[in-house]
Amino acid sequence: MVRGLHLLLIKPQSEISSFFLKLLGYDVILSFPANGCMAQILFDQGGYVCIGTGCSGLELFLVFTAFIFLLGGRWKDKAWFILMGCAIVLFLNIVRIIALSVVYYHTPQYLQFNHKYTFVLIIYAAIFYLWIIWLRRFANKADSG
Repeated sequence: MVRGLHLLLIKPQSEISSFFLKLLGYDVILSFPANGCMAQILFDQGGYVCIGTGCSGLELFLVFTAFIFLLGGRWKDKAWFILMGCAIVLFLNIVRIIALSVVYYHTPQYLQFNHKYTFVLIIYAAIFYLWIIWLRRFANKADSG
């Protein structure tokens, strides 16, 4: 079931990423193999970027949502803020897939570093910033009624 949730997230993200890579002039083919990758962005010059279950963003959505859910604030604010925050994380994850693909295409030796450090830092910093916004602007507002 969890694998299905990952695929449900990875499929559209990889399709959108592939679309934008093509718009940027890269000759790519999107593949959904049965191996350890849930999706692959294949390059015309050879090689590919593997999009695995860890790339779906599912854990990021859950951590972000749980934090907002457990803090104070109005439920209607939590609902829209969680949706907005997850949309931002989803957008950043798509940008991450595109950027890592470009890094791989031009300088494959830097893929692992950027995958492990650069983009993890960027996405977690964005989530942290969203939490700060929640704490400063919404956590102390009480439900009326």
